[in-house]
Amino acid sequence: MDFLAEIPLSFRPHKLEGSARRGLAVLTDGVRPRFELLWASVTKSGFDPAALAERHLRRIASKAGVPQDVPVRPIHNPNCSPMLSLYHGENSCLHVVAFFPDTSRIVEIACRESGGADDEIVKSRTLPSLLDQPPHKPRKWAVFGMNFILPPGFAYVDSTLNLGDMSLDFIAETSRRPRTQLRLREIYPAELALSRKKLEDWFTDILKAGRHTYLPLRRRGSKTFALEPYSGPLGSGLVADARIRPLLRPFFWRFPALQRLYLFHDPVSDRLVHVAVAGRSETIDASFRE
Repeated sequence: MDFLAEIPLSFRPHKLEGSARRGLAVLTDGVRPRFELLWASVTKSGFDPAALAERHLRRIASKAGVPQDVPVRPIHNPNCSPMLSLYHGENSCLHVVAFFPDTSRIVEIACRESGGADDEIVKSRTLPSLLDQPPHKPRKWAVFGMNFILPPGFAYVDSTLNLGDMSLDFIAETSRRPRTQLRLREIYPAELALSRKKLEDWFTDILKAGRHTYLPLRRRGSKTFALEPYSGPLGSGLVADARIRPLLRPFFWRFPALQRLYLFHDPVSDRLVHVAVAGRSETIDASFRE
């Protein structure tokens, strides 16, 4: 998901499903879901965005039991064309549908009120600032304390959002095969993680977990993995290469043959940062640095 907006400080991620093409994100205030956002890509051409948005909004309202005579009101958002809303007083929910021309995605939003100050923030700041970041530009991502700038041309694929251990997967949006794959993972707090086992042991476990697809390279004449030291601007750690299993190559021909994995300790944020890039050998290092 590439959506960017100002949100109340009390909101936290609750659910993230789907992919860049179609998916769902839910934010909660710790008591109940407050902000639900569904998105889908529009593949048709020559359609009327305003008519499409109003049809979607009326369909949502009908399912929610909103009377047909409730007026549809526009919300000013310079990133959308248009953004329409409809308020259902009985369930204290503001329904919104918007179309983003830069990405050809339509979104459906349900904003559930709590009766507090957050309601006004959602109306006056979250919805008017909502932006669907175009894939050809660098995009800001943040999940809890995990935040980074995603390189241009990558699309969201999957995520695992466990407290203390989060990972996000992306793939390059290009017709050229094989497509570069990117995984970002953070384990925190690092001080606690490293008190349980050494950085090398964490890395060994990561390599073992992925060896059903990518076999980590081993040192010549040894059964141990070929781990090399790594030092970068955020911290120091280890790096290793893995190659796709030979028997899988005919079936996984879309997968890059080489994967390079990093694990390093970022002492400033107190996190173990794992980055895995699968791609062409001549582009892997550039992708990692970016």
